[in-house]
Amino acid sequence: MNEVIILIGCILAVVWIAWIAVKKIVYGLFYAATKAIENAKRKDHE
Repeated sequence: MNEVIILIGCILAVVWIAWIAVKKIVYGLFYAATKAIENAKRKDHE
């Protein structure tokens, strides 16, 4: 029984770490995209 609990714990830990990593990548891409859009808008105004 303990092996099952340890296995579930490991899976949850991996999923949690992967979720955090994915969120950071998505936020990074979103931030880069908004910066690119702002720069493009500035170039249009100039």
